[in-house]
This record gives sequence, structure tokens and C-alpha cells, in this order.
Amino acid sequence: MRVLHIMSGFGGGISSFIYNKAIALNDKNIVFDVATYDECSTLFTDAIHSMGGQIYRLENPKKVGWRKFKTTFEKILNEHDYQAIHCHITGYRALAYFLVSRHYVKRFFLHAHMTKALHVTGFKQKLLRKLDQTINKFITDSYVGCGRLANIAIYGPIPVEQMMVIPNSISTERYLLSDDEFEQRRNQLKAQYGLDDQTFVIGQIGRLHKVKNQEHTLRLAEYIRKHQLKAKIFIIGSGADFESLNQLVATKDLKDYVTFLGRIDKTETVMPMLDVLIMPSLYEGLPTVVVEAQTVGIPCLMSDTITDEVDFDKGQVDYLSLNEPIANWYQSLKSLSQVPRLSKNEREQILFERGFTNEQSAQIYLDFLNQKINSYLIK
Repeated sequence: MRVLHIMSGFGGGISSFIYNKAIALNDKNIVFDVATYDECSTLFTDAIHSMGGQIYRLENPKKVGWRKFKTTFEKILNEHDYQAIHCHITGYRALAYFLVSRHYVKRFFLHAHMTKALHVTGFKQKLLRKLDQTINKFITDSYVGCGRLANIAIYGPIPVEQMMVIPNSISTERYLLSDDEFEQRRNQLKAQYGLDDQTFVIGQIGRLHKVKNQEHTLRLAEYIRKHQLKAKIFIIGSGADFESLNQLVATKDLKDYVTFLGRIDKTETVMPMLDVLIMPSLYEGLPTVVVEAQTVGIPCLMSDTITDEVDFDKGQVDYLSLNEPIANWYQSLKSLSQVPRLSKNEREQILFERGFTNEQSAQIYLDFLNQKINSYLIK
């Protein structure tokens, strides 16, 4: 079977999804090709090539016009006999791929990755959301997405039994630590960053962008400074908002309470240092970092706009409104840090049951491609 994945840019959840599936399905007689407008990393490219696939660069129709885009896209479609096209671009922007490919490939489906559409305001934005949802429902063969809320955001109200949720997944060998491994890494990291056992350590992981709402975390830092609490916040990630956030730290005199660690690809190397993870995002699709944190054994406090599908249902996750007083956020973080850590076996069992391992998620995806299943929900 050969599948063509279409994505606009590289980096983030979409390319991680394709990469993880490429690695897990390498020996399953399936080939991925990827059509994108962006440069891809060597690691990603090697994973696709190892399946026998190719990376194709698309011409942007906004820059080169419809005719040239159509010619370059048709060239890809003519090179191989595709059994399916998996398009990670949605709404009116997906129409071009659907209209060209329908003469070559019978099966075309979209993938819902984000919940942003659920949070739009204003008549014009809501009208555009309705238009995009109508287009999405018309062109997709199946309601594929990373979770329930993402599916509703992209396709509109649909019966849950028609949803084909393919869980975002993680590498268990990286994040599933024994108690001894966890304590060893934790002690090493605390020594590295000069933290004593009395310091309450809070972490936020994600790109520095408005949607991740790091400003809310800095308000928490202000509360810590004001009340002279023994706590430290580590913000892990890079992005366009670094300068403004760094300036805010300086202006508010928070440098003793907040440290920016930059982008760290292997987050499991720093997670054991944390007492708790904070995620005050305005919206998310299905945040894999929350699955990663719980797998390591770190509890999480999230804004109540985020799907509960990532919650292991073992008291490791709590939710608060962004309108709650910042004092409540701090107290909830403290309470979560006291929750007993689950055993390695418990965490492993939950990952397997929910389909959060790379192997389980890949099998769900393969069963869907082979039309053995047409719906799935995270348990």
C-alpha cells in the first residue's frame, strides 16, 4: 500500500505524527510519500526513505498560480499508484488537493489536528468556520483526527461513533522510567540547576507563542515573587514570542523565578526535574506533552479548554479556567505535586490501553488504512 501525506510545513505535531507512523510501520508493506512546501529534517527524510518513500516539494499556488501548482501535483500523482491520500491541510485550502487528486486516487481523507475553530469569535470568523466545516465534510472519506474536540472543530457536529481518532503517540522507551531511573535523573538535574529539595519546580513545555499562553505562567511567577514563595519556573521551548516574554521577565523583575531553557527535543531529559507541568493554553488539539509527562510520572495542570482524552484518569491531571485567580492555579499545582506517582507497570498499561504507544497507534492507523475499522475513540 502506498499513501501520500500532504502537509504545508515541517515541524510540530503533523510531521511528528507522520514520522512516528513511518518508524512503526517500516516493516508492514506500506510506503509513505510526503508532499510539502517546506524543507524537512534529515531524520524525517531518512524515515520516509527507509520505507521506500519520497519527499516532494510542492509549488505554492498563491505564488506560482493554479496551473503550475496543478502540473507539479499531478506529476507526483502520476509517478505512483496511491491507495489513499492523507491530507493534513483542511478547509478551503484543502480543496485544491481534493479537486486535482480525485481523478487519480479514490480515497481522500483529512486529518483534524487542532481545536482552534471552536474558540473563534465574531460573525465573520464563525461564518468562515461553518464554510470550512462544510467543505471538510464534503471532501473527506472519513472523519479522521487526533481527538474528539479536534474532530468537532474541523468537521462540525458529528456522531462520535463516526469519528476515526488516531491517537498522537510517544516512544515508551524514552519516557517510561522506573522509580530508580526517575530519582537518579531527578537528583542529577536538581544538582545541575542548583535546586534544593525545598524548591517547588514548575515547568511549561511548548513553542513560545500566544496560543501556549506563557504570559499566564509569568503571572504565576509574579504571584510567587509577591508572596516570597520558594518556587522556580522553567519554560522550555522556542518561538516568535521569546523576546517579548523575556522582556516581560525583566520588566516584572522575575529573573530569579523564571528560566528559559530554549528548545529541548528530548524533553524526557529534563522532565524528572519538575514537580508539576503547567499548560494554560488557549486551545490544543491533543497535547502529546501531557501524555509524555504522565508517562514520566509528572502531574499536569491544564486550562479547561483542553481535551480530557490525554488524562490517565488517575488523579494526575487537573483543570482550571483561565479566569480563575492565579492563587488558585498555584494551590492546584501544589496539590497535584502531592499526588503519589503511579508505578511503571500502571503507566505502561494505560499507554497501551489508550493507544498512546507508537506501536499501538500505528496498528490503529494500519487497520484503518486496510479498512478493517472505520471508527475509533481513545478509551
